[in-house]
Amino acid sequence: GKKAATKLLQLQRQVREKLTTGAGQTAEEIAHSVDADPDQIDPSRAESELKTLQQRLSSMRPDDPAYEANRAQVERAAARAFVAGRR
Repeated sequence: GKKAATKLLQLQRQVREKLTTGAGQTAEEIAHSVDADPDQIDPSRAESELKTLQQRLSSMRPDDPAYEANRAQVERAAARAFVAGRR
């Protein structure tokens, strides 16, 4: 419960930091750089979240003020999905 939630929040924080400091990294590179544990992430949920976020982003125009924030969400979701797929 609490331990798993704490680890997940730490992983999310690490991925967010890598997204801001590691410009140009792929989801795989980010996942490896934060030493993410695939056992912490539900693969089905990660995949579903990624798909939903990708659909939202694809319906946006790049000049939309929210585009970059949504693109960052897609990158984070891709990193989580990649990590979950390493099981």
